[in-house]
Amino acid sequence: MRMQSKMRRIISLCASANSPRSIFRLCADAAGIRWFRVLAPGSKVEKLEDGFFSISGAAVDAAGKLYFVDHHEQRIFGWSKNEGLTVERDNSLDPVNLAFDRSGDLLVLSSAGPEGTVYSFHPGSSDAAITVLSPQPSEQHPALWRCFR
Repeated sequence: MRMQSKMRRIISLCASANSPRSIFRLCADAAGIRWFRVLAPGSKVEKLEDGFFSISGAAVDAAGKLYFVDHHEQRIFGWSKNEGLTVERDNSLDPVNLAFDRSGDLLVLSSAGPEGTVYSFHPGSSDAAITVLSPQPSEQHPALWRCFR
């Protein structure tokens, strides 16, 4: 119960810190919980595209192209200044979150299956070119866990 209470406080702090004049990101690490300014003072948020149902899981590749998921539509989109909006995958396996590995492959956390799945593909490759990653053991991150006790 104590962890849930702390999480609720963190979530409400995140919501209150997001205003048209300043956007902050919450960071929990060994030094504790801190706020970091995401936009420089005086910056403006610009709407680039619309028409999405439920956007999540943003990741940026080495060239600066933004990738994100529309979970409801089961699509992975890309956006760059040069290309505009592109559909990277239209046949995704229930994508939830994205990240890039060091080789430039896009890692996709999927809620498909009883315990979820992680798969990867190289952006621009054929729809059939995916690799399902097998589960690996993980360890608890002590600095982050300390924030929720």
